[in-house]
Amino acid sequence: MGFQKVAEKDYPEFKTSLVFLELNGYRVKLIKDGNAKSGQVVRDVPPAHTSKFGQSQFCLLTTNLDGIKTELQNNGVSNKIYFVI
Repeated sequence: MGFQKVAEKDYPEFKTSLVFLELNGYRVKLIKDGNAKSGQVVRDVPPAHTSKFGQSQFCLLTTNLDGIKTELQNNGVSNKIYFVI
């Protein structure tokens, strides 16, 4: 798809690895969790949220946190938004 790997981070104590890909200024974070389980299960809160298969988060890298928060809320995104600074 043309993405380039820009960073990688391992958390062996959680059996978790992260890979960050970037294309045209957009960054995607892929998570591999050795504790992941399949099936319809309730998703835990961070940091245990990655232990279930499926989408658990979407990350945006920005220098304008208030602007991104407003844009997301104006577009109906309101379900469990976590902002990490």
